[in-house]
Amino acid sequence: MNLIAFIGTGLISKAIQWQTRSVFSHVALELSDGEVIEAWHRGGVKRYPGRDALAHHKGSRAQVFWIEMTQEQEKKAEAFLKGQIGKPYDFLAIARFLSRRPMAENGRWFCSEL
Repeated sequence: MNLIAFIGTGLISKAIQWQTRSVFSHVALELSDGEVIEAWHRGGVKRYPGRDALAHHKGSRAQVFWIEMTQEQEKKAEAFLKGQIGKPYDFLAIARFLSRRPMAENGRWFCSEL
């Protein structure tokens, strides 16, 4: 499994980079079959057939990091991720993330939370 970390160029991406003190503004996960799953503010948790199908801001760059797992761990992680498809985006957690208050699980996701 790969983690795709995006370096966005848009205003929201820049705000995320500032708040998190990171060069990265978004993450997605690439499964062993090449599919990509991400939590996106438009539509929640979505599945794409591959990296080329992602609709990110023009000029965004990405770095890919391989996540070392056993086959069993990867199978469980992929099953979990596929089970989250269609769940809503976690706008409330973004607000809590900014305020740094504790959060409770609510069945919604933002990218790095997923």
